[in-house]
Amino acid sequence: MRKAISALGTSVYQETTYCWEGQCCTTPFMAEATVRLFQPDQLLVLLTPAAAQKTYPALQQRLAGVVPLQPLSIPDGHAEQELWQVFGVLAEAIEPGDQLIFDITTGFRSLPMLALLAANFVRTVRQATVERMIYGAFEARHAGQTPIFDLTPFLALLDWTTATDTLLRYGRADDLAEQVRQTPASSQPFPPGQARQLANQLAALTSALQTVRPAEVMESAAQLERRLEALEPHRVAEPQVAPFSLLLDRIATEYTPLALDQPRSSHQGAAVLQRKLRMIRWYLDKAMPVQAMTLAREWLVSLVVVRRGQALFAYQARTEAEQWLNDKPEAPVLDAVMPDRVVVRQIWKETIQLRNDLAHTGMRRSAARAATVIRNAEGIYVQLQGLAG
Repeated sequence: MRKAISALGTSVYQETTYCWEGQCCTTPFMAEATVRLFQPDQLLVLLTPAAAQKTYPALQQRLAGVVPLQPLSIPDGHAEQELWQVFGVLAEAIEPGDQLIFDITTGFRSLPMLALLAANFVRTVRQATVERMIYGAFEARHAGQTPIFDLTPFLALLDWTTATDTLLRYGRADDLAEQVRQTPASSQPFPPGQARQLANQLAALTSALQTVRPAEVMESAAQLERRLEALEPHRVAEPQVAPFSLLLDRIATEYTPLALDQPRSSHQGAAVLQRKLRMIRWYLDKAMPVQAMTLAREWLVSLVVVRRGQALFAYQARTEAEQWLNDKPEAPVLDAVMPDRVVVRQIWKETIQLRNDLAHTGMRRSAARAATVIRNAEGIYVQLQGLAG
């Protein structure tokens, strides 16, 4: 059901003409304008006991036969506990699947904040949809007309912020990609086509990171960098885009250091080693030691291959590098390019032991505890840094 949610105070409301996208309604009550301009199936009205006596009867009379009204009794909001009660009333009045239009024009001063929090809350708990969050800007009236401001993009900004925080903390772009795709055109800060491309690229990048595909990560990060650059003209055009732009800046700071075009090219060995080391750091920062040690093992193989001047993705070159690291009799002699062989082989041994411990999921008598695993993984990273120079 499409429900409009409004509030009434005890003020004497002055008649004005509320206008929205070329349509207008002359009334003292923004709640009435909300009904007539947005045509919900029901109007929920938040009322203190005093407002129920003083102003609600007039609204009832004006909307008689137009839309069903449901009064919602709330306390005066003079104490913190009463604010929680208002929040509870808002949340309880919303049913699963409702489409909501929040009018935050009237009521006590904390109501807009409570409405914003309630809107965010019911979307998760009730699976409701916030169609609009609107404000009748009486203080901005001109020539008898009062504009209705659309505040829905602020709700979208809250979604983007939460999803971006999830991305930066845990390395998962699922929520952010979904927010970009689902943000209505009216709240979308960027051209929809480019926004969808950004969402798809974020999803591709984090999938590559989750599955430890370093070359794919580098390529996806490079593509992401280009997607962000393509949005640059739109980032300075409108002030409402600025907060979203700051979020994109944080994403760029996080992921562009992993970017590399054509990582499989023969001349990219040193650059690939550098990006892989950054990925290991990224995994450790996200508390992902399994992926970190999986990549650390391959980093050491790649180090030997790069020092020999061989192709990083060549099977034979990597096989010989592993033979050398394991000190096999058939391993090639690499004294010239591996003068630190004792140190490298010791780090290799520690890395293999830790990676195997992780792979066996602690199902061994001598398995390390989780805190020890994380501490040892950090120690191996420091040693890899020393090899990188």
